[in-house]
Amino acid sequence: MTNLIKYAKICEKVLAVIRIIIIVMAAVSEVALIVAIYLGRTIVDAINQHPTTMMTINSGGMTFHAPISAVPLPVSGIRWFFVVIMVLLAAIVLLGLRLIRLLRDLMIGMQEGRPFSDSSTSKVRQIGWWAIVFGIVAPFVSMAIYWFMFGSPNPVINVAGTSTQISFGYNINAVAIVIGIMMLLLSLVFDYGAKLQQQSDETL
Repeated sequence: MTNLIKYAKICEKVLAVIRIIIIVMAAVSEVALIVAIYLGRTIVDAINQHPTTMMTINSGGMTFHAPISAVPLPVSGIRWFFVVIMVLLAAIVLLGLRLIRLLRDLMIGMQEGRPFSDSSTSKVRQIGWWAIVFGIVAPFVSMAIYWFMFGSPNPVINVAGTSTQISFGYNINAVAIVIGIMMLLLSLVFDYGAKLQQQSDETL
């Protein structure tokens, strides 16, 4: 039990640091996006002056490079694109902070010497469901971004002077799904442990 409390304290401190890092990085990113929205015209002019500048796009396990001019976004379009990115970033950050809060609550419960309780079971189960939802929904978010950028889920862009059709398919996040299932199974262990703890307390 002593080692459990020790490791729980360490994990709780690490999660607290990660939380601060996420908040700082999110704040910097949001400010940068606000500036980008304000400089929409400047960005479009820069793209028009350097149409051969290459960008890197990741889709599932595929990575490819394309001229930045292949993205047909006017000034209003590129501003809305940054707005969409801001909203999605905020949603992801809030989800991350929620998961960190649940994990920190678990660590605090372990520090108190009571790792098994109804509260802990509920938190582990919540983490599992959130992970599964993330694994299913996240691919739709990336597809929506590409659709917004290119105006189509299967755009035809100019790559090295050749017209190429690109398809952005749905790729479920299997890692998140597996982690979610494992957390749901772990919640059953916590539930069993909570019942044993309750029986022990009633016996004493």
